[in-house]
Amino acid sequence: MDAPYYILGLDCPSSVKIRSTGLSKLSFPESSEISYRFPVSGGKDVSLKWYTGSAFGPKRPAQLEEGRQLGSNGGGSLIIGTKATVMMNSHAGSPRIIPESMNKDLAAELPRVEKRSNHFTNWILSCKDEETARSHFGYSARLTEAMHYGNIAQHVNRDLKIDPVKRKILRDSEATRLISGPAPRKGWKI
Repeated sequence: MDAPYYILGLDCPSSVKIRSTGLSKLSFPESSEISYRFPVSGGKDVSLKWYTGSAFGPKRPAQLEEGRQLGSNGGGSLIIGTKATVMMNSHAGSPRIIPESMNKDLAAELPRVEKRSNHFTNWILSCKDEETARSHFGYSARLTEAMHYGNIAQHVNRDLKIDPVKRKILRDSEATRLISGPAPRKGWKI
């Protein structure tokens, strides 16, 4: 979820819809599909889906060549745009426009990303003020909050409506209690 969230400049979703194999008192469902709607500038919404388990999942894109694996064994991402589709392995690895022929045709126009340190090295170098953190708290807190709306939708096993400006779940006191958590201890209130 990190790659499309970052690339598309998303923030707080306006809704989360859940489809799952069923609620469990002990754990999350065996499989689920969490559909997020994010408002973006220009009045359009972006749809982002997160899949877990094997009961749900994206349809194989028509552009993906016969015999070519969708994502990687560890998962992957698809960013489906109006002009092209990008497929990535787990953790945004090996991004490619599909089909490969289109990737080759557009290669000269695609932005180049300089070789960068991995996530762990970036964190250490950031602590030493030798690099800028790519997963700083200002970014990662928003991404984590967005993902937690999906976690809560799974836990209560129902769709959520969210005010993306106030960052509040609407008309669902049980879900609101879960996003709020317990009150901070004395001396720790912000």
